[in-house]
Amino acid sequence: MKKQRLLALLLSTATVAGLFATGAATDQSTAATDASEKERQVHASEEEAINALNSGNPLFFVGGSGEEEGVVENGDTDIDIGLLKDKDDSELATSENGKARVYVDGAKLREQPSMQAEELTQLTIGTTVEVVTLEGEWYRTKFGIMDGFVHQSCLFVVGDEGRNGTILHDNTPLREKAEANAAEVSKLSCGNGVKVTDFTPGWYQVSYGGKSGYVAKDQISVTNAFTGETEVRILKKGMSGQAVVKAQNELIKRGFMTGAASGTYDGATEEAVKAFQKAAKTDADGVAGGQTLASLYGDNNIVLTISEKSQVKGRVEMTEWSEVNKIIPRGAEYTIIDVKTGKSWRERRLYGHNHIDSEPLTQKDTDIMKSVYGGKWSWARRAVWVVYKNRVFAASINGMPHAGQSITNNGFNGHHCIHFYKSKTHCGNKQCPVHQAMVLAAYRAGK
Repeated sequence: MKKQRLLALLLSTATVAGLFATGAATDQSTAATDASEKERQVHASEEEAINALNSGNPLFFVGGSGEEEGVVENGDTDIDIGLLKDKDDSELATSENGKARVYVDGAKLREQPSMQAEELTQLTIGTTVEVVTLEGEWYRTKFGIMDGFVHQSCLFVVGDEGRNGTILHDNTPLREKAEANAAEVSKLSCGNGVKVTDFTPGWYQVSYGGKSGYVAKDQISVTNAFTGETEVRILKKGMSGQAVVKAQNELIKRGFMTGAASGTYDGATEEAVKAFQKAAKTDADGVAGGQTLASLYGDNNIVLTISEKSQVKGRVEMTEWSEVNKIIPRGAEYTIIDVKTGKSWRERRLYGHNHIDSEPLTQKDTDIMKSVYGGKWSWARRAVWVVYKNRVFAASINGMPHAGQSITNNGFNGHHCIHFYKSKTHCGNKQCPVHQAMVLAAYRAGK
């Protein structure tokens, strides 16, 4: 298919019409026309040049050997004639398809729906184009006489019912026009969910509570753009919506939150953000601003370790059993935290002189302990932290009920053993190397 047939026809027809419309024109008038057209050619912008072609206004065809190649001069930029496609008049005719605004400055109109496809032109933010169909992640789009593809993330389809937004600040003006000094329709509050119906550079047209108007771009987060990404610049307590869900899911994935994302920026979310900010070495104010969000969604290894989640990091002691035996008396109650899973439960010391013989306090505690063993009791050693009166000791447990007990309603038939640094078994009166290895592992994990 020849690429420049239509363009060549436009150029040649317009030029001939403009320069040779009357055979009686004088050399002087022809020279003046030439000068005028040359001036137009030199000072036209790329957009003006394309618009001129679309309207049939003459521009000089410079270089090349005919309709197959060449450029149109327009001053700073030459328009490659090969970028425009030869299309049937029926394909290029004005349609009644939906309108869309270019959402990203420099968005590329491509020959095919692919990032590797030939670039036809770049579109400036706010430009209106026609959308024909959605093909995968690409809109087939008409811009003047050009027919190509724009990635859906770069277009805002006017009237799209799927776009919602969240107001980022209290007392945000809803204005009659997309102008900073335009009259206010009403005031919007932080966290208000609005319907977004249109976009213009720097502004969104929205509706809320039966009223419609414009909100400045930096006052709103568009929460369900085509890519699923948001433009959110700040999240704080009291806000809700998909942008909050996204942040919560990332906090959960990194270990700073537990449970499921609620979509509401509540106190728990604020504390999780503070913890993340501390780990990221930024100001821990609980407000997820640009720097925090960039780190949260960034490709880094900022995660909350189990020791940090358990609030034992830097506190774990590898204290000898002879001392632990004095610190934790018989009948004392304490918390056990499994190093691998972070699960915790409560226990009570029964007796033991070479190590602690211990029992879960309740059925719930027993169930948690059993869960860290995969639902089956085992003699296998596990690294744990024992928390007693704000002290944290590196330790190792087995998971097999045996021998005597004092608590009979906890679902644990007997007791199990807790070993510490240099503790010994009852049988043989010597240190168990596996238990001691687990004690060391617990200590290192707590550092």
